[in-house]
Amino acid sequence: MSNIRSLISKNIYVFDENLHKHSEANSLKEFLYFLKFKDHNEIVDFSCSNGTDSLHHKLTIKENFMLDSIPASLIRNDESNLNEFLNTIKNPYLVDLVEKLGLLSQKVSTLSPEKIKLTSIIKSLISASEYVILIKPEDYQTSKTINTLIKCIEFETKHNLKNIFIAPKNFDIWLATTTCIISKCQKTHQYIETKNPLNESNQSFKPTYNFSLSYKKAS
Repeated sequence: MSNIRSLISKNIYVFDENLHKHSEANSLKEFLYFLKFKDHNEIVDFSCSNGTDSLHHKLTIKENFMLDSIPASLIRNDESNLNEFLNTIKNPYLVDLVEKLGLLSQKVSTLSPEKIKLTSIIKSLISASEYVILIKPEDYQTSKTINTLIKCIEFETKHNLKNIFIAPKNFDIWLATTTCIISKCQKTHQYIETKNPLNESNQSFKPTYNFSLSYKKAS
């Protein structure tokens, strides 16, 4: 995985307005095809948030988190291990999102669409995966929750070395935080990776030039 991490490191990617209009299944394919296009031929460790498809509805929120997200080394018979794991989370915005869910003993089948989507997102973000793809993460969420999610994603990329890929429903929501935009050439069908000029981190490096003018006096 080291060669992949060095090539695509600590970025927030968003698929452009043409690509993100595809169905959820195609959004996941675009993500995998993009990695293959970048010559990532190894098995890629990733987690996908795709709403209801990424959750087990007959299980509780806690059971969903424990089943797929928590590293296997932390799974014990003691149910308190989930609380212990959540207490180790250093991302304050992720903690805020978990608190929005309320009781973790709720079955997913009883949750509102907003909480189902949020559960799916959190499940992917707390995973040990290096790569996370979030499909339409803004669905059913309030503007306040979306703002917290944006800060949460920024924290994950900066401090936890995760690479976040977003296939959005509303492209404009993610423009300010996205570091790279993925598009596809209509003629060649090749992927194009463009640095987002609106992102502040892409503007941090500004070359400086030191020079002085000299001139000769006319003889």
